[in-house]
Amino acid sequence: MDTVHTKKQFRKCDIPVHLLHHFHLVKKQSWTLRNSIIWHKPNAMPESVTDRFSNKYEYIFMFTKQEKYYFDLDSIKEPCIDQERLKRRLVNPDTVRKMANSGDNKVSFLNPKTAEATRSRLLKYGKNPGDIWNIPTQPSSEKHYAMWPERLVERMVRCSTKAGDVVIDPFAGSATTLKVSEQLNRKGIGIDLGYHEMSKRRTGKIQKELFV
Repeated sequence: MDTVHTKKQFRKCDIPVHLLHHFHLVKKQSWTLRNSIIWHKPNAMPESVTDRFSNKYEYIFMFTKQEKYYFDLDSIKEPCIDQERLKRRLVNPDTVRKMANSGDNKVSFLNPKTAEATRSRLLKYGKNPGDIWNIPTQPSSEKHYAMWPERLVERMVRCSTKAGDVVIDPFAGSATTLKVSEQLNRKGIGIDLGYHEMSKRRTGKIQKELFV
């Protein structure tokens, strides 16, 4: 579905302070940062550090050129598996006050008449995954140590493109983006100075899988 944002709704996302110097060219070309996403890696590689915390996440930035752009949230919604907690968050104000006094500050003040309809809709269609994505890394026998898991790429491709669209990855690396794009009926174009043989091998496998 196409999402239209009004001037009032369309706001820039804050850029992490330590990354500000990387965005001067992006800003000059009128790109707007709409989301700063945390990719949390529950199975991240261990680090032998003793003077800081080990790293468990990476940033993903969502930029747009225009205020009106394609964004298909429905295609990436997550199931609401905690039904009891969802029910607690959609209760009437009297119950909310009691729960707030007991320390539960995550309940909402929805109208009791619409609470059940909201609950049913969330259970049926799922919820917005938010800007913290808990996706494990994916093991591979390839000699590339920074490969993105296919689940991660699939989420980005699904929400931002339609079947038949062209997906360009200017740092294609191991061709994961191309592989996922082709599997989702998109056209993948990759650019990279290295990993040529790996890319050819992996994209060759894609074509065989698609046309068998």
